[in-house]
Amino acid sequence: AEATRLANKFCQDLCPAAAARVEPTAEELDLFWCRCEGLLPEALADALSEILAWSGGVGDWRVCIRALCVIEHLLGRAGGAQAVAEVVLVKTEAVLLDILEQVPECR
Repeated sequence: AEATRLANKFCQDLCPAAAARVEPTAEELDLFWCRCEGLLPEALADALSEILAWSGGVGDWRVCIRALCVIEHLLGRAGGAQAVAEVVLVKTEAVLLDILEQVPECR
């Protein structure tokens, strides 16, 4: 529940200035990971996978971009962060391919 809440808040709560900047900063990504680091890796991977599945369908492409940025950031870190990202990639392989084909803003 906490992993889902944090992931949804980070990816979906776009600030009013989001039209100018959708991609999170490195500081925002680091803060997100600090908040999630103590959570169950499977729960965070499930939450991010759900966000990608939703945003790849009828969702907001900005949410998709933010989720993809989280995954990229986690892949660049060692240990648990990288493991979470790898699980998300495995779980969402088909969704990611759909996003690449159907959501031009995410290419």
